[in-house]
Amino acid sequence: MEDLNKKKATSVTIFNKISNNFRELHVDGAYGGMTPQGLCNINFYAERLAIPKATDYKIEDRKLIKISDSPDSKKGIIREFETGVYMTFESAKELHRWLGEQISIFEEQKKKTK
Repeated sequence: MEDLNKKKATSVTIFNKISNNFRELHVDGAYGGMTPQGLCNINFYAERLAIPKATDYKIEDRKLIKISDSPDSKKGIIREFETGVYMTFESAKELHRWLGEQISIFEEQKKKTK
C-alpha cells in the first residue's frame, strides 16, 4: 500500500461556512495601522450627518413644519466605527493583492458598460 503522506497534493477543496454571527456592513473608509505586536489593524467606519436630539415643529393646516433642531444637538458629520480587524503582515499583503484584483475586474466591467 502506498504511503499517502509522501504524495504531494495537487489539489484541495476548501469548504466555506457562514457563521451565525456573519453580518454585512456599509463602509465609507478605514483608519488603522500597525500594532505594537506587529499586526495590521484596520477599523472600518461609516459616515453620516448627526441626528438631532430633538426637533421642534409648528402645526399649520394639519401639516408639520420644521422650526429648528434642539441647540444641544451635534452639528457636522458622525464617523461611526463599526468593526476593527487585526491580521498578520502576510494576511495584509494577501488582502492588498485580492483588493487589487477586484478593482481591476471592476474597472474592466465598467469600461465594457460605457
